[in-house]
Amino acid sequence: MAISRPKPIHKGSVSNMKAGDIIAISKNPFIMGATFSSISHVGIAMNDKEVAEIIPGHLRRVSLNDCIADSKRAYILERPAAMKSLDVAALEAEYRRLLDTNTEYSNWRMLYSGFLPSVRNIMHTGAMVTALMAGFKGQAGYAFYSFGFLLYAPLVYLAQKLCARLATERNQQLPIIGRMFKDLPGEFCSSLVVELDNKSGGQLKAMINKNHEPRPNDVVEACTVLKYTKRKLK
Repeated sequence: MAISRPKPIHKGSVSNMKAGDIIAISKNPFIMGATFSSISHVGIAMNDKEVAEIIPGHLRRVSLNDCIADSKRAYILERPAAMKSLDVAALEAEYRRLLDTNTEYSNWRMLYSGFLPSVRNIMHTGAMVTALMAGFKGQAGYAFYSFGFLLYAPLVYLAQKLCARLATERNQQLPIIGRMFKDLPGEFCSSLVVELDNKSGGQLKAMINKNHEPRPNDVVEACTVLKYTKRKLK
């Protein structure tokens, strides 16, 4: 699928915010630096007045103004009118389920969301550097190292496939396996948005790399592919 260019950012009224729209903000410099992105947090509109988000401490629904109050920059990514309507009842039901089960913010899931992509970037950099050294020095050993660095991504993919198979119902006789590879409990901002969108019929999950937890910038990139309209709020 071809990736479309983001639509021009423009300021304007937000009175037409609707369920399924995504709120993206810039606030945490650590997350922005770790993900090479200007976005550090996302939330999802539950209706025309409220945004659902999870922050350290609790899952909550707040007004748009409260959601973006302490951000440096904020954008709304408007769900395309041509897209299949979001199931608002399912959105509400899933939010209520997460609330009733006392879903907490997961620092571990948040940190893990950036671990695999960060290591991948390091490995790709290593591959490029050693490939250049192989070319300049004419030593085949560097090419071997470059190839080794490139094996990271496929090995992670195969390991995840193996873990998923070990955690299937066929291996219930080994419950320790299921506990080892089960998703960590809790949610963080982007995993919450993807979960709520997915349970209510959205398409964000299908657009996000399956090899790691979704990060805020992954959500924004998925919105770009799906041709959400980006508007600047502040």
